[in-house]
Amino acid sequence: MTLPRLGNPYLSQAAYSILSDLFAASTTAGTASAVEQIPAVIHAVLESPPPKSDNAISPSWIRVLGDAMFAYHVADTSACTTEFSTVWKTVWSYFETNHPPTRKAVAESLALLTRCITPAMLQQASLTGGEAGKSSLQGIISQITKALDSLAFAPAMQELLSVISALVSNLNIRIDSGKPVTAAEALLMPLVSKVADLRIQKNFEHKEAADAVISTAMRVVGPAVLLAAIPLNLEPPDR
Repeated sequence: MTLPRLGNPYLSQAAYSILSDLFAASTTAGTASAVEQIPAVIHAVLESPPPKSDNAISPSWIRVLGDAMFAYHVADTSACTTEFSTVWKTVWSYFETNHPPTRKAVAESLALLTRCITPAMLQQASLTGGEAGKSSLQGIISQITKALDSLAFAPAMQELLSVISALVSNLNIRIDSGKPVTAAEALLMPLVSKVADLRIQKNFEHKEAADAVISTAMRVVGPAVLLAAIPLNLEPPDR
């Protein structure tokens, strides 16, 4: 983690890439042998952020955070939640860059973070309703919803939509085991409806990415729920 101070971006890039590979290997191998070291690595990475203008190191640095958090989630799900909000905010802050590889890395890391969402987080979000300040997950949903209307995020629209697809897919969990309602249906249908509204705007350029969101929602919540939120308007209004 002291490599960035040496001013050699290639060494720093290599160090971050090796860490990412190690974390990815630990999740595929199903081992938790380094679980005690993961929080220390996450904290060290968070304390060495590259400037947002550093297009050489930023993508590798961002990927380390995503891979480390997913490895942490696999090894110790409950402990991982304590770092979730901090890491999400840190990675998200790099979304407004004009550098496509960095935006792609942000989207990939945030997609991994959506896989770290726990039933306890879903339960808290459900209990707080739409109050973003009382739930980390509601705050994330609110953040993404606002970004869809922000000019600052216009260059990142395709990557942003891919994050929404990942969020919908990974919220295919029942909040209440006694009810068939998924967390995606309970929490994300207003966001999916907003994506559908964007898709039909005349100058919208990312219809394929928006279609992917709607397709994922169809698979997760089912056609009846989706069409209730996004009616096709095929029937005359007097019926």
